[in-house]
Amino acid sequence: MRFTAAIATFLAGHALAGPTLHSAAVRTTASSDQDIIADAIRFAAVQPEASCSIIDCASVIGAAVCIAADISTDDIPGLVDCVSSGASGLCSCAGCVPGLGDFLTNNNICPSS
Repeated sequence: MRFTAAIATFLAGHALAGPTLHSAAVRTTASSDQDIIADAIRFAAVQPEASCSIIDCASVIGAAVCIAADISTDDIPGLVDCVSSGASGLCSCAGCVPGLGDFLTNNNICPSS
């Protein structure tokens, strides 16, 4: 009897702890988000200091998932809302996130220097 109860408990615990379709989708999204942020950090790390200060642009780099999503949908207001510093923060850190500088330039978001 103890052996059967132990097996039942073991199997029930693993069934409850097993991944569901929803948790698998969440993990996939989280993994993708982590990949985007990791790619942005790697990208920023190899940029010249003049075009990307990792310390000064940490919030923009950290918002890479939001930035990438809004660039892919051409959502300019959403892009500006990705960081609390708005357009000025994005413009000063345009070289830190892949595609950000081109998107800002193509959409005339940053003032010309």
